[in-house]
Amino acid sequence: LQVANQSNTTTNTTNTAPKYTGMLDCARQVYKEGGIRSLFKGTGATLIRDIPGSIAYFGAYEVLKRELMRLQGIDTTTTTGTTTLFPV
Repeated sequence: LQVANQSNTTTNTTNTAPKYTGMLDCARQVYKEGGIRSLFKGTGATLIRDIPGSIAYFGAYEVLKRELMRLQGIDTTTTTGTTTLFPV
């Protein structure tokens, strides 16, 4: 029932024009109303969410890559063609 109710509220039954005609129009209107800061509102919260996750993801990748290379007998200190952010 909720899904049916939600779909009824998202359709434009009053024949009014949409608020924005596209992405650029939206950005222009938001900038016009609130300046440059309004375009980047919420960026800080997004960074606080994404940075720890990215650190964990790439850190785990590097650790697993080195461990798999060690198990295969590949020397991780003299591998050519690779660059690591934190060489050991």
